[in-house]
Amino acid sequence: SRKGTNVPIPQAEFEELLLAAMEKDLGIAAILLLSRYLGLRAEEAVQCCKSLETWRKNLDKGDLKLRVVFGTKGSRPRDVTIHNREKIVSAVELATKIAKERNGKLIAKDNLKSAMHYFHNTCKSLGLAGEYTPHSLRYSFTSDAIRAYLAAGYTKAEALAMASCDLGHGDGRGRYVQAVYGQKIKDMQQ
Repeated sequence: SRKGTNVPIPQAEFEELLLAAMEKDLGIAAILLLSRYLGLRAEEAVQCCKSLETWRKNLDKGDLKLRVVFGTKGSRPRDVTIHNREKIVSAVELATKIAKERNGKLIAKDNLKSAMHYFHNTCKSLGLAGEYTPHSLRYSFTSDAIRAYLAAGYTKAEALAMASCDLGHGDGRGRYVQAVYGQKIKDMQQ
């Protein structure tokens, strides 16, 4: 079955998780914020420090999308639509500040493998395991994206295709996005 095994994390629970992460490691908190509001996969989020300056410039220019380059599946860059500019600007500013303090990294480890290991272990210690996992943040982003597209007047098929593009799947994967990410969206139009 291609049905998703994760569920979107409710905003109230995400905020509690974020507070705990801020006490434990600000780099992890920044990664969680960027994952939640840009729909980043874990590796994309850990490596995104390489794109922070570009994202800041794009946000300052008023761009409607940000390009995710590092850590993407198949090394295929993708453009993510900005649905919550205020939250994304805040997350990018926090991440930029932390990266400057940590020699350009959000997780101060020698290599990607140890950074990913640290990220996943820290998430588990924060309680991001079981019903809600780091991938639940991507589910929350997708739910928000689909709702934003529907609210903007797009059809259900268009909203799913556009959310699929935001996730890096391409516009032909709308049914996949509905099956995996959209099954928990109760107010999705028929």
